[in-house]
Amino acid sequence: MDFTFDPRYLPATSLPDVPDAGRLSHRQRNGGDCVHCGVTLSPKTAVSLGTQVYKTVGVPGLTEWWPRSCRSCHSAGTTP
Repeated sequence: MDFTFDPRYLPATSLPDVPDAGRLSHRQRNGGDCVHCGVTLSPKTAVSLGTQVYKTVGVPGLTEWWPRSCRSCHSAGTTP
């Protein structure tokens, strides 16, 4: 799938801690794996990066996603 960010929302380039949704796996987009290193997350090891919105090209409407990072990547200030 091709993902683009809707201009009515904060563009991906303004979110240094959140990689582009189109480069991530399904589990990373749904908060199951770290968006930076891909490690499997649990409630104790995850750091929420906030709710984000993306638009799938050719599909009407917007989709919310809830990216999360592991504590190691978050502490290291990992950027995409």
